[in-house]
Amino acid sequence: MLKKLSNSQTAIVVALIGIIPAILTYIIKPEKSLTDINKESHHTIIQKVHNVPGYKNYAYPNMCLGFAAPSSWSLEDAAANFAGSELDLVKRYEQTGGIIGVKFRIQSVQKNYINNIEIETKNQLAVLKKIDPTTTVKDVTISGRHAKCFSYKQKTGELYGDIKLFFVRLIPEVKLVIVAFARDESSDEEEFWDQFNVIKHSIYFDTSEIEKRTKLMQQS
Repeated sequence: MLKKLSNSQTAIVVALIGIIPAILTYIIKPEKSLTDINKESHHTIIQKVHNVPGYKNYAYPNMCLGFAAPSSWSLEDAAANFAGSELDLVKRYEQTGGIIGVKFRIQSVQKNYINNIEIETKNQLAVLKKIDPTTTVKDVTISGRHAKCFSYKQKTGELYGDIKLFFVRLIPEVKLVIVAFARDESSDEEEFWDQFNVIKHSIYFDTSEIEKRTKLMQQS
């Protein structure tokens, strides 16, 4: 036969029953969704990008990247939002359908270049010199990270493009490629490079997110 509980014992049982749901909720609390994590990262990156009058700040957690771009420019970022691969900043479209603007692309580093940036640079320079024998390369810094900058001209149709190509290592196996394209001797070429320099100096890399993704890569 079950023993009848005293009033004090009954009170304790009722109290325990009341706190059990709270304990279970704490224990089995669901992890944050990728959407929540990206929203938090987006907010963090936006806050780190310097505000520039006439420019709008953008953040791409999937690319561990943020920057400011002229408010008058348009953005093609479907791929960046879909899988974090690449995006285009567009100053203007040409009548031929070409773009005057800047491309950001996340790209794998060729295995034999991972620990040999200089060989990668030498081979890339050799390729570009076949397009433009006057191609140059120099070391630059973008948001505290070492980068290689190739400058060259390339004929597209009847006109030449003035191009700057940047390789920025995010981790040894992954690099950010930046391609800035202006029409050589066009009326807005000088303005384009002035605007591009502002974009370049505004770039912010989310190092904590880069570290998280590096650990995930190493665990896989």
